[in-house]
Amino acid sequence: MNPILIGLIVGAIVIGILIYLLPQTICPECKAPLPKVVIGKGNKPGMTFQGWICPKCGCEIDRMGNKIGQSHTKKPDAT
Repeated sequence: MNPILIGLIVGAIVIGILIYLLPQTICPECKAPLPKVVIGKGNKPGMTFQGWICPKCGCEIDRMGNKIGQSHTKKPDAT
């Protein structure tokens, strides 16, 4: 077998194990579990490496599980 192919297979297995061992992050606003793997899409592709956008409520969350900026959900006015 080709050594490069063996290296690719071992690398893929190691990456898969590391992804499996990542802790589950929870949305601080709606408490929904967030996916372990994020694929950048939409108008904020930079969020892929910085954190998540909750698919349930639209809250932006950093890699530490803290809320970033304001939520996309509409809140009732106090007036």
